[in-house]
Amino acid sequence: GNPASGAVLGAYDEIVHGFEFIETSTVYKDQISYGWDNWSWDTNVDFESIAPVPRNKSIKLEYLKLNAGFMIHAPHFNTSTYNSIHVSVYIKSLKDQKLFIEINDVDGRKVGSQPLHWYAENKSLEEEKWYDLQIPLSNLNASNINLANIAIISSDPSTIFIDDIYFTDLKSDVPVWYEEKS
Repeated sequence: GNPASGAVLGAYDEIVHGFEFIETSTVYKDQISYGWDNWSWDTNVDFESIAPVPRNKSIKLEYLKLNAGFMIHAPHFNTSTYNSIHVSVYIKSLKDQKLFIEINDVDGRKVGSQPLHWYAENKSLEEEKWYDLQIPLSNLNASNINLANIAIISSDPSTIFIDDIYFTDLKSDVPVWYEEKS
């Protein structure tokens, strides 16, 4: 929308529903945080799902087409004080492990993408199970940037649930599948 009369906005400022956007580490916990908006495509999104999964008010996502995406947008989010993004994912149906997290900067450029199954304990996402995933921002080329979009993209039609999206200072330089040489 248009800024309030007389307001002067900088490159990363945006008025959200008449109020200035305030950055907090939590993006979604039982509800989408203030200032974040749903910019998904080719999906059915239910932000207060009470589907038969063991977490209430998770986001139910039905990906309807190839490369459909759940995307949440904020005017800006500075990642400089965080090391990782946490996402909890429940797989209802998913073909070929093709689920990716993607980050876009405030100019709309994709800065990084990672397959989510790389961060699961057994390097795969099985159906009917919750996964609490920590993805290092450095693996997404998203350290010390102003991001605007977080997307979870499925290369095939599928159904998943998402909960607890937040930024954390938990440090991890490598995906869990990577074995350091001794």
